[in-house]
Order: sequence, then structure tokens, then C-alpha cells
Amino acid sequence: MSELNAAAPTPKRKLSLAAAVEPLNRSNTSSTSGPYVNFDQNNRFTFYQQLSTCNPHVSTGLNKLGLSLVKGMSFDGKKQAVKEFKEYSKKSNFTNQIQTISRVLCRDGTYLAKPVYGANGGSFRLVPFLMPYTTILPEGYAPGSRPTKIMQPGKDLEKTRFYVYEKQQAQEVLEFNKVVYGNYNEYDSVQLDVKKRKTYGLYGSSLLVPLIPSIQNLLDIDQGFISFVKKYGNGRYIFNFRLVEELVKQDIITPEEGQEIINDWCEKHKDLSENEDIVGAGIDVYTPDPKGSLDITKFKESLETEIQIGLFQSPLNMGKASGTTYASAYMVEEDRMLVLEGIQEIVKGLAQTAVDFRQAAAGKQPGSVTIEFEELSLEKLTVTEMQEMYNTGVISKEMFLKRTGFPEEEMQE
Repeated sequence: MSELNAAAPTPKRKLSLAAAVEPLNRSNTSSTSGPYVNFDQNNRFTFYQQLSTCNPHVSTGLNKLGLSLVKGMSFDGKKQAVKEFKEYSKKSNFTNQIQTISRVLCRDGTYLAKPVYGANGGSFRLVPFLMPYTTILPEGYAPGSRPTKIMQPGKDLEKTRFYVYEKQQAQEVLEFNKVVYGNYNEYDSVQLDVKKRKTYGLYGSSLLVPLIPSIQNLLDIDQGFISFVKKYGNGRYIFNFRLVEELVKQDIITPEEGQEIINDWCEKHKDLSENEDIVGAGIDVYTPDPKGSLDITKFKESLETEIQIGLFQSPLNMGKASGTTYASAYMVEEDRMLVLEGIQEIVKGLAQTAVDFRQAAAGKQPGSVTIEFEELSLEKLTVTEMQEMYNTGVISKEMFLKRTGFPEEEMQE
């Protein structure tokens, strides 16, 4: 009789991320959506760029999101260091560079830029990589390799390399400590790089990915409705040839002859132009309900709402506050701010890396200047409330002037 030996070693299964894990695919991979015919379905980063500009609900939402994350940008540190950095910031339009970080991170899920500058840090600026031509290779992977396993960050992140035009004549390679690099939700799913290799943890998740079907449907509906509305706001008419019907009933003409009359009339009027009058005797003309069994307007609005929600824009700040109570709007905003402040922290880290790069390039101590953004969930106070806080010593004069919108020159005076 066999006995169970509890001391016997049990074989351990080695867990590894197998290449069998597949990224989510879409059934609609057409290059045509609405009025556009050149959507790139082979390079996702080119596709993201195209999606971000194809519709105002997408472009406006994305721009508002990017700008809101870096609103109220300010610098902190020793007075002289902050003053010097502010002077540089004004000359180089550093604000726009930080806004680009925020916008590109939300669009692509990954922000990758190369610091470029002259002698002593002159003309320092961040040049974002062309992501449609960029690949990220972790430790142990050579350019042009086709690994069977999913590529993941190596033990030593500093051995990660960034390639532009990988394995081509114009190939450019940058080291980890020579770039500004950050991701959003990089461990959410397996993703393909531009060489169609499976990766995990190297690239972030674009906010546009779950919105692709909604954006495509919205483009198709807009274009379809425009094509539909050709004549007096209607794309189709119902013609009832009442006179022909009576002639057939009274056996004056045969049904076949009646059909020939109808066919002949339809042939002559099939290309009815916009705003062209319909003239006829014994003909009743009806316009079908353009909504039909489906309310197109409501469906279109639902798609627009999906896009707004996906880009963390509430109906309240997209001009659709009708019927919204203050209490419900407050709860929606509170949840939205929770997510936005999480993304803001990622943007803040990237922006601080950029500041440190500039300070080092200018021969100054990295960390001597820190960057801050306005807290998104900060309660809006009236001037009267802030005046009371200043009078009671809760806030300083400098903070009072800053929160009430006075320029720095007046604050110094």
C-alpha cells in the first residue's frame, strides 16, 4: 500500500510571461473612417496622432486635459536660483514644453524626449522622440532581434536603450540617463512595439485606445448624416403616385404601364439637386422620419459623452450642464480629480527631470529648483474669503497677491 510522504519535494512550476499572451485586437481595422481615408492601422503611434486631431471632441478634450494637468506651474527653491530659472523659462517658452509633456503622455501613454542645449545650457529644450519610429530595448536585447518571449524591463533600468530608426542606416541610440522617459499604466496590458514585438512594462497605455470604436463610429455617423441630408434637410423621399394608382384601379392603364410611368419619372429625377423643387401632378411626397427606429442625435451624443469621459472631461466643463445639480456635479468632479491628480504626479515627475537636466546643463545643482503645479482639487476661494484669511494671518501677503492674480512685478513692489 502506497503512503503519502509529506516530506517529498513537490515540483515547482516556474512562472514566466509567455508569448501566448495576446494584446487585444480590433475587428474594425479599416483605414477609412468618416471623411478620412488614411488612418494608419500598422503603426499605433501614428494612429494615435491621427485620432487626436480628427474630431473636435477628441482634440479639444485632449488639449484641455493636458493644460489642466500643468495649470498654475510655479518654481520653488532658493530665491536666486528660482529667479534665474524663471528668466530662462520665459526666454525658452518652457511652459509650452511642459504642456507638451502632459498632452503627449495622455495621447501616447509614453513620453520620451531628448534634452538639447548649447554651451552652458544655452537654449535648453526638450525634443520629443518620433514615437512612430522609436523602439525601447531593455537589458539583454540587441537591435533587430525577434525574441520569442515578451520583452520586459531588465533588472538594471539604466541599461535600457532607446532607438530611433532601429537597425536602419539612420539609427540613433540614446542611453537611459540621457533622456526624459515616463509612462502611464505601463503594466495594464501586453503591447506591440512598432516592430510588432510583444512588450510589457516598456510602453504606457494611451487614453485613446478604449475610445477608438467611439471615435470611429462618431466620424462615420457625422459623415453619413451629411450624406443623408441632401434635399431640404432630408436624404430620402417617399413618392406616392396617386394619379397612376387611380388610373390602374379604373383599368385605364395596366399595372405594367403604370410601373413604366413610375420608372420613367424616377429615372428623370434620380439626381435631384439640393434645394431643387419637386413639381408634379397627382404625386404625394413624404419625408421619412430621419430618426427612424434609432434616434441618431441621441446616439451621437452618447458617443461624444463616451469620448469626454474617456478624456476625463465632465459634461459640466464641456458645456453640457443642463439638468445637472450642484451636488451631483460636485461628486462627479471629486471622482474625476482623483484620477487627474494621479496623472498629474506622473507629469510632475517628468517635468522635474527636465528641470534637473537643464540645471545640470547650465552648471547648476540638480534639485536646486523644484517644480509645482496647482492642486486640481483645490477649492476655489472668493477674494473676500482670501482677504479674511490674510487679515487673520492664515496666509501671507505674497500668497494673497498670487491667489488674487496680481503679477509678480506688482508683488515685488
